[in-house]
Amino acid sequence: YHRRFIEVANKYYVSNLSDKERTAIFSNVIDFFNETWKNKPKPYKYNEYLAKKFGLKDRKSKETRETGIQATMFVDQNGTIRYNKRKINELPDFISKLTPNVSLPLICELVFFDLNFLSEIFDLIDPFSSISSYAMTRDTKNAINELSIFEFALLQ
Repeated sequence: YHRRFIEVANKYYVSNLSDKERTAIFSNVIDFFNETWKNKPKPYKYNEYLAKKFGLKDRKSKETRETGIQATMFVDQNGTIRYNKRKINELPDFISKLTPNVSLPLICELVFFDLNFLSEIFDLIDPFSSISSYAMTRDTKNAINELSIFEFALLQ
């Protein structure tokens, strides 16, 4: 169901967007994951219909939106770690849909050079290294070794 919904939404809505519209929409999603407007007033503009309906002279306004925490990792009361897989999977994907002039600085800031983000992703990979090497294919062993080297080089 979700896969079909995403395909239809992409076909009828996202694929027809201009670069400016695409940047506006995906920037809002990135702001959500990055908690840009958490506990801060976000500026916006009422459309003409709503401004007229509410009797507003100025269409511009600011409101504080109560958005949830979008940490990469959550620890519950029992000490169990849960990862925000939606953020880990979707944030880089949303950033990649922006124009290069917008996406490259963002992906560097929010993914590639965000050491907290990267270390939490590597924490997700750690359980694989404890699997018996007899149960792994050669490609899997090589991938784990490469990730370990990359993690060591990046985070040490």
